[in-house]
Amino acid sequence: MNSSNNNNLVGLPYRLMAGLFLLFNLSFFVPVSPKSVFYIGLMLPGLAWLLWRPAALPAFFKAFGLLLLPLAAIQLLNIREVAEIRLWVFMVAFLACCVMVERSEWGAERVYKVFAWFGVFALLYATSEWLWIWQQTGNWIRYDHLFGRRMDPNNTALFITCGMVFIWLTVMEPRLIALAKPYLLIGLLVLSIAVLLSASVFQSRSALMGFGMFMAVYVLMRRLWAVGFLALLGVLLIGYLAGADQMLSQRGMSYRPEIWADAWYRLVDTCGIVLGCGQDGYRFIGQFTHTHNLPLGILYNDGLVGLTLIGIFVFFYVRDGVKLKSPWFLLSMIGIGGLMTNTGWLLGPPKAFWAYFWIPILLTVIQIRREQVDRYLIARCPTKT
Repeated sequence: MNSSNNNNLVGLPYRLMAGLFLLFNLSFFVPVSPKSVFYIGLMLPGLAWLLWRPAALPAFFKAFGLLLLPLAAIQLLNIREVAEIRLWVFMVAFLACCVMVERSEWGAERVYKVFAWFGVFALLYATSEWLWIWQQTGNWIRYDHLFGRRMDPNNTALFITCGMVFIWLTVMEPRLIALAKPYLLIGLLVLSIAVLLSASVFQSRSALMGFGMFMAVYVLMRRLWAVGFLALLGVLLIGYLAGADQMLSQRGMSYRPEIWADAWYRLVDTCGIVLGCGQDGYRFIGQFTHTHNLPLGILYNDGLVGLTLIGIFVFFYVRDGVKLKSPWFLLSMIGIGGLMTNTGWLLGPPKAFWAYFWIPILLTVIQIRREQVDRYLIARCPTKT
């Protein structure tokens, strides 16, 4: 095996894994069960692939210990049943799948582009129906049915935003940056308007939070202060003139401040801030099963101990991710920003956030730990060079 070759896993099994990886992402758009694809198509093959070469497992955990060990620690911190450790096993298997896809002959970037372009098509389709409904009723609805089935508008908007940003990073930006900054400004303005359109169609302020996080890190990393500022002014003006602020404010505050306050007071007054409350089944303000904020969710479930453990990983992730300058690192900012208002889970059963939050993070980690991954793949096939 040539460890210097990024695409060093060839053959039908790895092409099949890349196809199932794509299907898992698409399953949140089309009438396919995401859980079935995850369990049967990703988790079981991922575990089988790892266990097929048990002698190489120490090299795998050495490559990814900085991520997997903190996750295992906080999973065990407030564990109630041994079966709960399965969520950590899901993560290990999912990480193995991402390694296979990233190192396959197709590569994760090529596979994800298919999903990204499908998201653009989905936005065009949803926008046409959304405008038709407005023409018929005079109301700006929150679009929540796509391709004949009900879907979560927040998650759908985050998927589409991830797709458009990925196309920007891998297709548009390299072409425009070779021309001149005015072209880059126009491109960023078009991208921002498209994201604003998606957020308006699905009335998703979480998608705007995610895109805002991406833009802040993107401008900082690229040092595009003037271009970023002008693009922001432009999209704010266009959004105001188009009435996007009124469309996005129709849903009120969605109880976020009340949920956060309830979680904080219960954590401090009832559970204790050091170890947290664990998965206690509490319903915030009597309705919601999670905090709608990732850092607060970690703090609520695992206290300052859990937040510190994850903070260690975040420190090294950001430090090395900025140096890497990978599109996956920038893409991960969307999921991180979106989870500031959209969910409170770090590990959970396979849901949409596994795709728009964990996939970019895991692929970033795989690229950060490139040399260690090479050693693991060599350990799997020690007789090959």
